[in-house]
Parts: sequence; C-alpha cells; structure tokens
Amino acid sequence: MLNAFTLRLSVFFFLLMAVYTASGQTVFEGQVFDKKFNAPIQSVTVALIKTKIVTLTNQQGYFNIQVDNLVPVDTLVFSSVGYNTLKLAVADYTQNVFVLLESSVLKLNEVTITTGKLKIERLRGFDVGDVSNSPGNNQSRNMFPYAYAKLFESKQANVLLTHIELGRATSGSSALKVPAQTRFVLHVMEVDEKSGAPGKIIFSKNVYLNDRAYWVTIDLAKDNVMLPTNRFFVALEWQPIPVNEMVSLSNVHRLYKTKANGKKRLEQVSQYGILYQPMIIGYSRNKLAISYTKLENGNWKINKFDPKTGAQELALSVTIKY
Repeated sequence: MLNAFTLRLSVFFFLLMAVYTASGQTVFEGQVFDKKFNAPIQSVTVALIKTKIVTLTNQQGYFNIQVDNLVPVDTLVFSSVGYNTLKLAVADYTQNVFVLLESSVLKLNEVTITTGKLKIERLRGFDVGDVSNSPGNNQSRNMFPYAYAKLFESKQANVLLTHIELGRATSGSSALKVPAQTRFVLHVMEVDEKSGAPGKIIFSKNVYLNDRAYWVTIDLAKDNVMLPTNRFFVALEWQPIPVNEMVSLSNVHRLYKTKANGKKRLEQVSQYGILYQPMIIGYSRNKLAISYTKLENGNWKINKFDPKTGAQELALSVTIKY
C-alpha cells in the first residue's frame, strides 16, 4: 500500500486482463496495478481505436470493454498522464498476460516526505503474482460455506485499521457462471483469551462488489477501526443469497445396471450444485497464518494444515497505521 507520506515517482503498472466471448460479443476486462506498491490504479484510459470505445479504470483499477463486432486488426491502447502510451494489437493478445507500462520520465529522483512519527504496515501481504489466474499458476480457489477468519499480529496495540485487501477468483473449472456482483460481511474480531479462536466482534461492514476485479481493496479509512490489542482476526462471512449463487458442475458415478452375476455397472453423469461467492484465491507461503472456519453449529474450528499436502493460505491482508 502506498505510504501517504512517501512520494515515489518511478512507478510501473501491471495490467491483468482477461478476454472472453459470449453471445457473439467480445469482452476485454482486467485490472491496472502499480507494480512497485501492488496497488490498483484508477482513471487509466483504456481504448479500442478502430471501434472507438473508450473507458476508464475504476477505484479497483478494473475496466470492462464489450464489443459486438470486433475488428480483427483493432488495437487496445492504455494511457495515463506521466506514462508512456502502450499499444497492443488484439490479434497479439494472450489471455491473462501482464503488460508493463513505464513512466514517461526517464530519470527521476525519489522524494521522501515523512514526519518521523506515522508508520504504515501491511500484514500478511500478497502480490499480483499470487492472485493472478495465469495458466500454470498452481492456485486453489477456496470456498467456505459459513465464515473464514485469519489471525493477524501487529508490532504494537492501539493501531488504526485502514485497508483490507483480498484476492478474488472470478472464474473456475467447476463454475459455469461466476457473477460479477457479490455481497458478503466483513468482521474484525478479538482473540478469545481461553480458546485462541475468534471472539468478540469489534467492527462489521457489509461489502458490495459490482465488478469482476481479481484484487479487491476495501477502504476503512473513514470507519475509524481502532484495534486495542496487537492480535486480531479478520473474518469473511458468506451470504447464501441469490445474487451470490454460482452454478457448479462435477462428474459423479451412479449405478447404471446390475448384471445377473451380481456385478454392478456404473456410468459417469454430470451433477449440478450451488456455490456462493466470493471465491478467495489461495497461494503458497513458507509459514501459513493461523485461521479458523465457522461450522454450521456456529462454532469456530481451527484449520490444520499438513505441509506435505501443499496447503495454501487465502489471499487476505490488512494495512494498519500507528
């Protein structure tokens, strides 16, 4: 997260893009990122030249361009004040690539402004590579039916929680339809002194997502969330409501026929089910954070990981100020 008291002028962008075609319509979508600080960048101009379609990235750095009749020789253009304009032919576009946009100023000195008092720290941070959906990126999409809580530890108590970030999967092999709109509840919770599990709720916030951004930043700067201790949980509570519904498809075996000799013959059939957004991306870390899953009876159960199985941590980080 970019320190408000530090101005760094040598900045790069990462652009994560996905393109797909549905109902005869071609859709380009993705996010623009600050490479150095891993922060989404808004108000970047994204344009298709020949079809004359122009849009801007939103606060999440996300953009979406829909084309009814794509011109095969069209060009995607990305531009922002202070940076070299990047042109990318749609014919050369590869799904889920990262495109680097360089500063238009070749030599800049780094300027640092600080009071010497304020500190900003990101806990359990992840980067663009951890949450990308690039081919060959061995990541798991994790779903929890009720709630998931992750433990965070800061260097001191009485800190201000300013941002929460999560890596959201917007597609998956088991999902036939992944909605752009998502609703869930965010909780900041104390640590129960006896059990070590999530305890009393300090703060709750309803979160509404209306795009398919992979990297989601939840701004809490105006909520004044003060953390009285240096250990706390951040929990995501899933909402089993229609807007979050996602159809899943899997293959199962069922009895097709029983022969006279008693042998059973099975057939493979498709089985449909309902999952709920959001799907949070998991990624590998050397040391996993302590986390809990909320069961149907309302109790919290600690997640036990075996390092040999290659277990992954959910992409969920917080930024604090003190």
